[in-house]
Amino acid sequence: MPVAGTSALVGAVTLVALTLVILTAIEPAPARSATLSAAGSGGSRPSIGFLHPQAVAPTTTAPPPVTTTTPPPIVVSQPVASPTTHPPAPHPTAPHPTIPPVIPVASHPILPPNNPAANFPETPDFASSCRTSGNQSAPCISATTQATTAARAHEGLGAMVLPSNFAALTPGEQLFVLADIERVDRGLPPIVGMVAPLNADAQNAAGANTDPTPVSVPPGSTVTSWASNWAEAAGPLGSNYNWMYDDGPGSGNLGCTPSTPSSCWAHRDNILRYNASQVAASHGVLAMGAAEATVVSDAPWTSDATLIVLMTGSPTYTYTWAQAEAAGAR
Repeated sequence: MPVAGTSALVGAVTLVALTLVILTAIEPAPARSATLSAAGSGGSRPSIGFLHPQAVAPTTTAPPPVTTTTPPPIVVSQPVASPTTHPPAPHPTAPHPTIPPVIPVASHPILPPNNPAANFPETPDFASSCRTSGNQSAPCISATTQATTAARAHEGLGAMVLPSNFAALTPGEQLFVLADIERVDRGLPPIVGMVAPLNADAQNAAGANTDPTPVSVPPGSTVTSWASNWAEAAGPLGSNYNWMYDDGPGSGNLGCTPSTPSSCWAHRDNILRYNASQVAASHGVLAMGAAEATVVSDAPWTSDATLIVLMTGSPTYTYTWAQAEAAGAR
């Protein structure tokens, strides 16, 4: 088993952890949690630092570009003149209104082993808004959503389409939905659902400010591989932004250094890991555990942990992508 991620203090910012491991099998075992000293908070933005991936991200085939068909122009019919004894003078025919052509926006998602060329600056600076007004405040959520939309545009992707009940979901469910939207929008299969034992592993890790490991495997299931992320950030939306769009050189990712370039963008790679061919070849399913904890020393940030697992068997799900889709997610 790998050593759990750690936390550290860099200047006045806090850190994030990540783990990736390929296993032959993990059988059910008693739940346990790592205990680490939490880094103090401070500064105007949370960092997303330390990670230690232990395998190279698999190659993923990008989906074909989206094509858009230009609709035909609308024909406006002219009113028929009332009959008279004398035919009316010729009336000039009104020109058909013209519709500007629709310019197709080709989606060009960046998938492992490829990654963005640079971090996407927060536009707007949501961390400052969240620090001032709180992670669940309307200004924080609005700013984080706008920044995410701006970053996704660099891949030809539109705004996330969240389920209508997103605000009512638990932080763990929000983390799950965000990860699946990022995957589906890039042509990857969704993670099927959340599993209670994996949620417990994520909760233990979030409370300890470390990345989770799948120590609580559902009966009848075998874990073949897994990847996990941890972030001390501005709630689920903030964690997702940091993992997906601000994880390269120059970010708070402490593992991403000139001597360890393979650690750059590893949080993002974990979220986008496992394509359809790999899931089919495993004869298993993609499941997830996710949770958030409030750690006093982290204030005003929260501690978020996710655990993505490729496993065999038929686990029972606490919340599924199908439920999110039924509520409007896509």
